[in-house]
Amino acid sequence: MKRGGIVLLFVSLALIWGLVFTSVWKVTGFLLRLDVRRQQLLNYELSSRLLAEKVRSTEEDFDREVEGHVLETTVLNFASLGSSPGLWETGGIALVNGVRLVSGKGILHVSDDESTLRLLQYAFALERTKKLKEAEAVFETIRPSLKDENLAFALLHGGYCKFLLGEDDKARDSLTKVVEQYPGTHFAASARTLLALLNTKREDGESAADSAYRLGRYAMAAREYSSMKSLTDRQQFKLARSLEETGKMPAAVELYRKLASGADPVRKDSIRRLLILGTFLGGGEPVRSFATEKAKENSDPALQKIEEARTLAEAPKFLGRKNVTPEGIVAELKRENPAIRIPEEEAREEPPKVESKEPPAEKRAQIAKPAPAAPTPIFRIPLIVRLSDGRAISCNQVRIHGSSARLIRQSATVETEVRSILSIESTDGYLTVNDSGIGTRRIDQEENFFIVSGARRAYIPTSSLQIVEAR
Repeated sequence: MKRGGIVLLFVSLALIWGLVFTSVWKVTGFLLRLDVRRQQLLNYELSSRLLAEKVRSTEEDFDREVEGHVLETTVLNFASLGSSPGLWETGGIALVNGVRLVSGKGILHVSDDESTLRLLQYAFALERTKKLKEAEAVFETIRPSLKDENLAFALLHGGYCKFLLGEDDKARDSLTKVVEQYPGTHFAASARTLLALLNTKREDGESAADSAYRLGRYAMAAREYSSMKSLTDRQQFKLARSLEETGKMPAAVELYRKLASGADPVRKDSIRRLLILGTFLGGGEPVRSFATEKAKENSDPALQKIEEARTLAEAPKFLGRKNVTPEGIVAELKRENPAIRIPEEEAREEPPKVESKEPPAEKRAQIAKPAPAAPTPIFRIPLIVRLSDGRAISCNQVRIHGSSARLIRQSATVETEVRSILSIESTDGYLTVNDSGIGTRRIDQEENFFIVSGARRAYIPTSSLQIVEAR
């Protein structure tokens, strides 16, 4: 009996040891596969190279920029990290964590790691779509929980956001940490590029505005250009680009649209900026439609390049999430991560009022003044705006400014909140949004979007609307 008990004990111990060994072996393989998968998906080195490329030149190189946007859609763009841990891996993680706990080491948090990676995905997506303040807030909040290359990425890209926003001291601090903590890496190389721009002085004879623009110091450039009494067409374009790069999209779009009817080459460059904004940077369908029509009018080959790029760009994907619009990301961050202080959306900013420089006197005499056009009636086709309080208000035009909406009638104006609008419909003719036709007679609001019904269902971000009317 004693011998049988001893044999049973040894067999039991062998089985237990075999189970432990198999679990640990399984979890080790799982973590290795997870790490390899992350290296393939994160694409950090590509992101560093693209960032350095963006800040090295402010010249308009449309083809190169489009290629860069396509490549950026592969960075931090994935819906899963592979298969979830199975029964063996789960048991192995518990055993490994027990040993690490006894030895005084930190335990493994696989699910928490995925949550952190999703926040990194969100931050990078916000940075790409020029929501720099929101991206900076996410990078700053999650930085203490990061390590290794995740921390290097957050420091570098957080520093880049600060650089664009004109927060020089904070940018210098983040970028210096990258250089000191990650020497010899692609992160450090990109950080040095940004630091060099921060330390570069103005060239002799160069204006403060043009110098800031050349160095990618867009916040400073926007201030300098806005303070000038008159600007050339090219300077107005640089102002619009500076507003775009610092996240002031509505003001930039309005100025680009104005320049899109101007003279070459500013017209061509402005149309191309609108194509990029509408296709890659969350400008919305109205912006893309307007730019597409303008590009067709001018027979611009850039339109074909954009269409090709759209087929090559990867659709946005996030860990466990379907809501991938910039506005949706911000809403989710506010709802699920109260520790992240997301800046409140600023009121819609009007582009600075600047005058174009007059042509030389000898040319002014040659320019014939056009006869004043006969005034055209603004109010032609009435709209019906249905509100959440049950009212149905008839008006001729809806103007949106920030979170407020003005329902304009010939005799009076009704003020309401944008979020209270359920739908806008035309009694006759098709709706236009920001002067661009959308081929429908009704749009409905749902979760920060106006939904265009019909054969091709489309979504227009509420924040992109300025004027809705019918023609």
